[in-house]
Amino acid sequence: MPPSRRQQQEHTRERLLEAAERVFTARGFAGASVDQVAAEAGLTKGAVYSNFASKEALVVALMRRRLEASMSEVREQLARSGPADFYAEAGREYQAEARRGAGWAMLVVEFWLYAMRHPPVRTVLADLEHELRTQLAAFLDDLAAQGGGRPALPGYEMAAVHTALDIGIALQALLDPERVSPSLYGTAVGLLGGEAPPGRDGRQPPPAPRHPGRPPDAAPGAGSSPS
Repeated sequence: MPPSRRQQQEHTRERLLEAAERVFTARGFAGASVDQVAAEAGLTKGAVYSNFASKEALVVALMRRRLEASMSEVREQLARSGPADFYAEAGREYQAEARRGAGWAMLVVEFWLYAMRHPPVRTVLADLEHELRTQLAAFLDDLAAQGGGRPALPGYEMAAVHTALDIGIALQALLDPERVSPSLYGTAVGLLGGEAPPGRDGRQPPPAPRHPGRPPDAAPGAGSSPS
């Protein structure tokens, strides 16, 4: 049975999002164009605009896609590891991703700065980040209720701190990797989550879930990466 029109549209949209992620993480928001996304996807520019109203809308859709995927991943991870080992497993994943690249972290910060100067985009992005914090807060509250740490702040505030630490430390580690290690994130979030400081029990406090908007880079065919 051939795919329905709706299935074809969903497939086209997914192709565009995958291509957009490669192009934007390689070139940045300012350096990328809708034409480049269309070419990377093997589709027309019209196909892009029939699915996304603007270049900005395409980036917001990418962020929402990553939010949904990442929240699903951390829930599955909790189901596999249990609350006692969740932070340690999440910490290993965070550091592995930090080593794989930084195009997404750079794109997120670039787009935030762009949004602050463009009020309509700012409103949309602020709502998306609020949705992220709300979902992450619910997850952290549930994790704490199952015995996963003793958070020093309410869930929503913890979620905001996680985001700030995640992006901030990632960027500092990219700028000055010899002086700033991604492992600092694990120490800071572990302390906020009620873990013992390093050395108190012979273990390094592991980090909480990474910010869902930051995947590893994958930029084949999208030009040279700024990272």
